[in-house]
Amino acid sequence: MFKSPIKQIYLLLIVIVGIISLSVYSTYALFIYEKETGEVVNINTLDYLQVGANIKEYKRALVKGNSLTFIDVDISNPSDSLMCYGLWYQVVSNNEDVHAYKSSIDSVTSGSLEGLGSRRVSIVIFNDNKDDVSVNVGVNGSSDLSCNLNLDDDKYLITDVYNVTYLNEYLLGSVSDKEIERASEYKEIEDYFIEKDMDKLLVSSKFEFDNGIFTLLDSYEINVSDIKEDELYYFILDDNNHEMYKITSMDDNYINTTRYIGFVESINGIVKYLDNYEYYGANPQNYICFNEKDNQCELYRIVGLFKDDNKYNVKIVRNDYTGIERYSINDNNLFVSDEGNNIYEYLNKYYNDLPLNSKKQIVEYEYKVDYNNNIDDELIDIYNYDSKNKYKLNVGLLNITDYLYASNCNNKKISDYDMDCNKNNWLYKYADEMLINRLDIDDENIFMIGNSRITRYDTELYVRPLMYLKDDVMIVKGDGTINNPFIIR
Repeated sequence: MFKSPIKQIYLLLIVIVGIISLSVYSTYALFIYEKETGEVVNINTLDYLQVGANIKEYKRALVKGNSLTFIDVDISNPSDSLMCYGLWYQVVSNNEDVHAYKSSIDSVTSGSLEGLGSRRVSIVIFNDNKDDVSVNVGVNGSSDLSCNLNLDDDKYLITDVYNVTYLNEYLLGSVSDKEIERASEYKEIEDYFIEKDMDKLLVSSKFEFDNGIFTLLDSYEINVSDIKEDELYYFILDDNNHEMYKITSMDDNYINTTRYIGFVESINGIVKYLDNYEYYGANPQNYICFNEKDNQCELYRIVGLFKDDNKYNVKIVRNDYTGIERYSINDNNLFVSDEGNNIYEYLNKYYNDLPLNSKKQIVEYEYKVDYNNNIDDELIDIYNYDSKNKYKLNVGLLNITDYLYASNCNNKKISDYDMDCNKNNWLYKYADEMLINRLDIDDENIFMIGNSRITRYDTELYVRPLMYLKDDVMIVKGDGTINNPFIIR
């Protein structure tokens, strides 16, 4: 009979025990590991998370600042027995201003899943910060009867439903017959950049503010090159005493300022005519953030709500001008600039330069030249004489009715337009501005915002883009004030 040496038997036993131990450890490791299974890089990306006994799988999502991020996750049970599960979120930076919700009451974020079954779960992550935040979205599973998910302290089950607030519904809900009286005040906008194209400035270290007007005290002229960074300078541009600037810093091309905007004492509100609503007064709370790039946005104002096919679209206009343009009429009755571009091409370029997320919020709209039954002139648009109020655009301009309804002239005919229409009118920005309205083809005049209601078509006029938002645009945050404008998604 063959006899193994004692040393060989000992080594063989060690190998056998080692193999058994490794097998047990590997099987155990399959059920207690926690791993990142991928990265959610786009809104509505479909990704899979598996449910198993004590399995903790997660995916990481980058949630933009001041935004809602919608994510659909497919949860699957690879075993052939019933499993409990719970979907959770974990903020990587432990920021308290980030929360995850079920996108609807039908989204089953916790429950049981049949063997070899799967379920799609829709959630929304709300980031109330200006900075982007990374969020882990994961699932814990359990096979015991108590459904104990063994959730860590920094992970939170997603249980609450997010109540979507649509911008148009919110604005309709704020419509009231009661007018809001506001005192004379001014607001500040930080980091407002002005091109450094002037040699001298009239500045002061003190100012007064009364009834919407800024006055520099003990002002003096200074060379821009002599301005010192550690001194206080206020200045006013273009004799517009309703706005003032404070220098915060300078570089070779721009002056970084804090912009002060003054508002006169007035009564503000929303006026209804036909099925539409428009904001009126000196400073209604109708500020909105639009055209967001790199967590910075352009400030717009909400003109009003306009009903089309039983839906309300929100009409917005840029708070500042994009430039000044002079147009002449060519043989096709189009307004053409000195560079050969017509006004439609100018506005279409503005649209084309918008980021994709902003374009998705805009609806192509039929830009009527008037909604007012008191019109006493034959109006056409400035784009194409033959369009006759049927010109669909992504970006357009204000019309004369918008301007009248924003003032105390909303009951007047256009022929009654006078300087009083500029008082307590939030659309009046103290410069001559182009409107969409043009008189009959035989007339050389177009309508404008300014000291008179009409001017020749070849006058230099400022331009402010205007657009309509889709009816499903949602509010992320904000109350419409200049310091807390509506943030939308």
